[in-house]
Amino acid sequence: DGPMPVILMGVVMTLVGLVFAAIFAAGPLLPRKRWVWIYGIVVIAIGLTSICTLPFSVFLLIFWLKPEAKAYYGHL
Repeated sequence: DGPMPVILMGVVMTLVGLVFAAIFAAGPLLPRKRWVWIYGIVVIAIGLTSICTLPFSVFLLIFWLKPEAKAYYGHL
């Protein structure tokens, strides 16, 4: 077998990590539009899938569902 499966797994994990980093990093740079509020919900939902980020994601979700946050993005 050798080290090839480990190297391949490392490359795949790195690529997946870079894709998710780009998805999360794009959020603050997006315009104030209705679809960006939905984008935020989707990104928070991704965070809800891990036990490590679950507590932070719950607090973010509570904030994100407030009327003030919805109004900021014109999603009322």
